[in-house]
Amino acid sequence: MYEKLKNLYFYKIFTFIFYAILMLSLFSIQGIPFAHAQGTNIGYEFGDLPVDARPSMIRAIQFRPSGILDNGTYFVVGHYDSEGSWGIGHLAAAVGTEPPAWETSVWFIVYSETIWQVALQGTSSFDSLLANLPPALKMEINPQTQNAASIQAATTFRFPWDKSQVWRYTYGWHGNTNLAVDFAPSNVAPGDMWILASAAGTVTRVCGGPNFDTNQVAINLTTPNGVMTYRHVDYNSWMAQNLEGKKVVQGQKLALLYNGTQGSGYRDISTPYPFEACVQGSSPSCIYIQFLTYCGSGSGAHVHWTLPTKPVTVDGWQIDGSGLWTQSGQPSRNVGASFNSTNSSSFLPSTFEDVPSDYWAWQYVERLYTASITGGCVLSPLQYCPDSTVTRAQMAIFLLKGIHGSSYAPPAVNGNTGFGDVAADYWAAAWIKQLAAEGITSGCGGGSYCPDSTVTRAQMAIFLLKAMNGSSYAPPAVGGSTGFTDVAADYWAAAFIKQLVAEGITAGCGNGGYCPDSDVTRAQMAVFLVNTFNLP
Repeated sequence: MYEKLKNLYFYKIFTFIFYAILMLSLFSIQGIPFAHAQGTNIGYEFGDLPVDARPSMIRAIQFRPSGILDNGTYFVVGHYDSEGSWGIGHLAAAVGTEPPAWETSVWFIVYSETIWQVALQGTSSFDSLLANLPPALKMEINPQTQNAASIQAATTFRFPWDKSQVWRYTYGWHGNTNLAVDFAPSNVAPGDMWILASAAGTVTRVCGGPNFDTNQVAINLTTPNGVMTYRHVDYNSWMAQNLEGKKVVQGQKLALLYNGTQGSGYRDISTPYPFEACVQGSSPSCIYIQFLTYCGSGSGAHVHWTLPTKPVTVDGWQIDGSGLWTQSGQPSRNVGASFNSTNSSSFLPSTFEDVPSDYWAWQYVERLYTASITGGCVLSPLQYCPDSTVTRAQMAIFLLKGIHGSSYAPPAVNGNTGFGDVAADYWAAAWIKQLAAEGITSGCGGGSYCPDSTVTRAQMAIFLLKAMNGSSYAPPAVGGSTGFTDVAADYWAAAFIKQLVAEGITAGCGNGGYCPDSDVTRAQMAVFLVNTFNLP
């Protein structure tokens, strides 16, 4: 009897210890501190790491060799990216109540076949997995796996913002790969600043989203010439674009710049994520956490732009490892502290020699060129001739490309154009005939088109509104006034002029006037077309 009781007693003790260890292990997976083999209290913040991979991550941390994140008591996963069965990211460690030290973080690789494997940088298993890692992920870990010449042609990349917006350079090479630069907006509220694709490629969300401290995310753009990452962008606008895993073209909107608050503080990691605020020292699970660790933290609204290699050429400017930005024929620019107040509009090169970045219609001309609506007026050197007037022949091409897209080509003339002054072999004959076929014009009277005559601002109002709304479009009645001192209510184009303003396409020519009988210049035409067709 005594032996049976003794055995039962030891069985109960063994069962209690077994379940106690099991429960502690389960809690540790949720991020609650527990005593590991060395007797140190450890906590975890897993970010976007798959749930099934987390126990393997814990084992990798517990049995890491000396020299890898020594003395860490709290481990944070950040910058997680994946492709198929593979994933990579950064692992940072905090000691005591200090924030995670991202500057000393290490890479990790995860791989799922039948079981999850996790390897930390600095171990032999990491090197083995690295050899089989998909190329795009491998290049994130080691961008120099390809040389700069093979990664990028000279003018592949563009700056990731609309040229109408002014940004300032705020910080040079930094980040875990030392390939990131920071830019912040200068002339528009951060919440109105769109981040644009710097090249054609495929976009995916790296990390972040509504389940984190803020709605900040990071986006990867995978291009044939390398992978780049945009951090500190807005989750809601990213989701509204519906671009996850899709191909984008250069200049396409990706997401707005993130404009939320960023900071740090004490959180009780034994509570459900995103953890309740707590007072330092109130409990062992109350620790200091740097917010936004999943996607990188920072101060103030800015885009943290990681490039695929260095040196790299962006909009004609070479960003090299020595911290200099240079462009052929222009002075070098030092990207040190003295560069912080320099606006991007002063160093972004102009496409056309005769339209510098401080020209009043520069942004519109650039957008017209980017949309392939114009190729300029002179090829060598490339010029736009902004102050030259627009002819009715040129206008036919501008309008039809605006309506149908830059690749549009009209049908062949086949016989005659329908106008007595436009021969079938006239250089713009097909465009003029198609403009008439679409009902946007019926010519200048008497069976003629007047192809070499200039276009007035009054005529342009009619052309634009019919191009935008269809040939049968008729604007609302004028009412009492057009809003312009030089356009009477009974002027022949008054209703069209007033509606053009109502559509936000023009505000007039200044001083309360519209200048209806003035000729349209090519610069003005750029503004009209960009606003009418909402060109990016």
